[in-house]
Amino acid sequence: MELDRKNKIPYYYQIYCDLSSFIKNGKTKGGDKLPSEKELCQKYNVSRTTIRQALRELEFNGLINRERGKGTFIGKTIESRFLQSFSSIVDELHNKGVTTKTKIINNSVIFPTNRIADNLGISTRKKVIFIKRLVCVEGNPLYLTNAYYPHDVFKKIDSKLVRDKSFTRIIKEDFGIEVLFVKRILEPNVPNKELINLLNINEDNKVTLYIQTIFGFKYKNSKRFIYGEEFFKKTNEKFIFEQISDDW
Repeated sequence: MELDRKNKIPYYYQIYCDLSSFIKNGKTKGGDKLPSEKELCQKYNVSRTTIRQALRELEFNGLINRERGKGTFIGKTIESRFLQSFSSIVDELHNKGVTTKTKIINNSVIFPTNRIADNLGISTRKKVIFIKRLVCVEGNPLYLTNAYYPHDVFKKIDSKLVRDKSFTRIIKEDFGIEVLFVKRILEPNVPNKELINLLNINEDNKVTLYIQTIFGFKYKNSKRFIYGEEFFKKTNEKFIFEQISDDW
């Protein structure tokens, strides 16, 4: 496909449409490997940044899976369904009458890694607010969260808010931001030593449920994102849950 250089449609979106059509038309099967970023740059004669934007759109729509150090693969059959709301896991627990206790492990401003920056749609030179918290139920660790907020939007998030509220409530109630897009990816994960210690995982059950959540919102007429990771105990399935507002 030749990009239409005179068209006002961004190059990344033209590439996204071309690759999306290629995947959906049955010319590939789940698990097939896509060309490398370098090869795609050469094919479309664009920068790597543009290719990464196109791949990000494909990943958001469940068409591909990117595995660090391995490459980009066509998405296998995954169960997808719309969530009933944009509520967080903490909110769902509270709605069911479950009392939680939160321990703040980290609340700081950092520069993101390449992976985190990709999920936030920003440069690694842009600062982010990093929050790590442990949520417990009846004194037992339930899950660990790593959350990343664009610093230019949120500036500072008080630890008391994080202890008392879910991230979705903080976004809406304390910053007046409406979440318009949510995507959650659930899959098995082998925990590192930190997770084993924080979640009290025993030697016979070294598998956690790894949930990635991407929240999308509009800020100064641009699409922006918040990225979160949650680690629970044990599952053997992978699902993608997604909801998109009509205003997204």
